[in-house]
Amino acid sequence: MADGGSICSARSGKVLGWFTGQAAALSLTGRLVVTLTAAPPFPFGSIQVLDWRSHTTLLRIPVMSDAAPWVAALDQPDGNGLLLTVTTEPALGTGTADAWLVVPGRTARHVASGVVQGVD
Repeated sequence: MADGGSICSARSGKVLGWFTGQAAALSLTGRLVVTLTAAPPFPFGSIQVLDWRSHTTLLRIPVMSDAAPWVAALDQPDGNGLLLTVTTEPALGTGTADAWLVVPGRTARHVASGVVQGVD
């Protein structure tokens, strides 16, 4: 896994912020970045949602196996948040994902279990 990345302005190319881990998703507004990390304290790493502007970790979920997690992120309509679904099942569509609502300035909220990830 990558050690980290940067957030850059598309207009100027200027580096605006840094994050640790491998980027998995970026919110539409560019404020939130979802990363996969291999760093402790979790043996298999973690999934994090970071607000890079405030340098805040909004959500950290431990990865529970050595299988790479499937992460899907959907933007909150008319907002800065993300709906995130996460599973470590090897095949999509197994109905084992958990869903989280992550909004800057609020506590991340687990909203559902058994969510089906996949494309029809």
